[in-house]
Amino acid sequence: MSQDRPTQQDRRAAQLQAKLFGSKSAFTFETDCLKSSLATVAVEAATCTGPQTYDWADKLTFQLTRRELPVFTAMMAGYGGPNTLVEFLAHGPEKNKNLRVMDQGASLLISLRQGQRNNALRMHLADTYQVLSLCMKALSDNDPHLDQHTILEFCRRSLVVAHVPAKSPT
Repeated sequence: MSQDRPTQQDRRAAQLQAKLFGSKSAFTFETDCLKSSLATVAVEAATCTGPQTYDWADKLTFQLTRRELPVFTAMMAGYGGPNTLVEFLAHGPEKNKNLRVMDQGASLLISLRQGQRNNALRMHLADTYQVLSLCMKALSDNDPHLDQHTILEFCRRSLVVAHVPAKSPT
């Protein structure tokens, strides 16, 4: 019996998402599928164009790779600690799309940049749960033989390797 690859419509119907809104940008985090069929999380960012209005037609989109998803998950779980910075670089056809996550203690600063364009959002720690649950769903789908505690431990360890110390505020 052959296994058919899911269509884009099938994947869209199965996607879970979390939306967060700021004064200058809004972000959508949603489960997605890599070309390799592994589950991941995609990040979309739109610029605020007016009160509670965002330009989703001109959004930036970023798909976390197999190696980036555990590091991003660790940041959402709070394993980085204050002043921890991680950057996911060189995405897109022109290799000029970057996602940055900075732990600021009481919040995370998420920044999605392509060329000169930058969308940023301060994510309060209470909002990380929704995004963390999407990340855990993707990781659990990829490795159903692992329990969630083990997955989080692997994510924590991957963050130690990927961590970029941030500059201290002066």
